[in-house]
Amino acid sequence: MPTRVRTTEDFDKQIIRLARKFPSVLDEVAKFITQLKSVDSTQLPGRRIRRTGFNV
Repeated sequence: MPTRVRTTEDFDKQIIRLARKFPSVLDEVAKFITQLKSVDSTQLPGRRIRRTGFNV
């Protein structure tokens, strides 16, 4: 199943606010989202929490 990435309204507002001071943040977030979408479930960044099946 392909990875779907959704952002919240609050996240979008904060990124725009950050982008005023740090313009490169938009490119970094876009790269990260692209990376998340392009990997399969075994290569997702983060660590798996034992006995839950979740990555953080």
